[in-house]
Amino acid sequence: MAATIAWERVPLLPRVADLVRQGHQTGGSARNWSSYGESVEMGGLGGVEQALLTDPQTSGGLLVSCDPAVVDQVLETFHADGFAEAAVIGEIVAGPPRVRVT
Repeated sequence: MAATIAWERVPLLPRVADLVRQGHQTGGSARNWSSYGESVEMGGLGGVEQALLTDPQTSGGLLVSCDPAVVDQVLETFHADGFAEAAVIGEIVAGPPRVRVT
């Protein structure tokens, strides 16, 4: 299975991209990219987006997948529990194991 992520739908903290542009990023981000970056298509996005998507503090522990039939219920639960930024950022599709960021 493959994953498609819509970059514009990924919730970010205010000004976090500016901090990455200024050189503030974790070492784990680069290590993550060297570990699995060959399986990721960044769709023309650059280093800032790559650093944010591969940051070990944000890339996986905060990702939840569910059946599309219950996505509204899952979002409602997160929102009710105070996670206002919870959002659908992509989908799992048939295909070889890859991540495609658009």
